[in-house]
Amino acid sequence: ELLVAARTAFLEFFNVKAPTQQLKDTIVVCFIATVCFGACLLTDLGVVVSFLGALLGSFVIYVFPSLMYRGALEQQRKKTGGKLTTSYYTSGALIGVGTFLGLLGAAVVVLRACTKVLG
Repeated sequence: ELLVAARTAFLEFFNVKAPTQQLKDTIVVCFIATVCFGACLLTDLGVVVSFLGALLGSFVIYVFPSLMYRGALEQQRKKTGGKLTTSYYTSGALIGVGTFLGLLGAAVVVLRACTKVLG
């Protein structure tokens, strides 16, 4: 069912209205081939999990909530015609800080895994 969901999301992303069964099968085979290729290359999944954890953890904690808050403030401003508040700009700064921290964490993971710089 996971492959069916991924295939459906892929087809919707590329706005394919009526895919043939051959196209659906080709997409699933490509997904499986990509996963198998990655499994042949990666010997330590801890690095992958650490990298994704550094990026996604920071984005879930800092970036996504700030983006949602800014969107809500924008909608409120359009309805009332008011000015943007300090909290709008503060949430923008938080987006920048969260992005920086996520990229910094990802860089640390890559440096630890691929070089001797950080041990």
